[in-house]
Amino acid sequence: MKLFGTSLNLSKKHKQILAFLILFSFLMSFLLYQKLDSSLFLDNIINIEGNLENHSVNLLFIHFLVLSVLITSSIMIIGLLLFPLYFLWELICICFSFFCFFQAFGVLGIVFGIFYNLIIKGIFLVSLFLIFKNIYFIIKHTLFNKSSENTFTFSKQYRVIFISVTVILLYDVFLYFLGNHILQWLCFIISS
Repeated sequence: MKLFGTSLNLSKKHKQILAFLILFSFLMSFLLYQKLDSSLFLDNIINIEGNLENHSVNLLFIHFLVLSVLITSSIMIIGLLLFPLYFLWELICICFSFFCFFQAFGVLGIVFGIFYNLIIKGIFLVSLFLIFKNIYFIIKHTLFNKSSENTFTFSKQYRVIFISVTVILLYDVFLYFLGNHILQWLCFIISS
């Protein structure tokens, strides 16, 4: 756990960047919510209990594809830009879902939306952050470490990346088999 505890530490600068991204995502999702026809999403959200009963939460292929693109592009350093853009996209989607849940179910919809996004995206985004932070560390120390005395071995970083990818894929398998049942059980929040 110490391995992940130190990896999750954020400096003051990183916390400010995260706060900015959340605020920016909230504003962008609000603008999208105002501009898009919400009826396209609202029907699915209103019928979420029935949709969860008939369909499994299947994110394995999408997450595998996202991980492949982000990690591979990091070799060419483009990934250092794609990671933050992808985080921004995910945050916009989460905030947008809050607006839709609120429109469909009121304040209880936001409560359900928090649980929904924590279950669907929580583990994925935390693990993705760990991957990004460790890839950034590796690239930074590979490109900017000029002295021959300070040679880094990146075994800790590679281990965190490998474990994080494994956690994402295993959690996606868990979601496929049990995610819809857990979310269905949580539908009592919005069914009153």
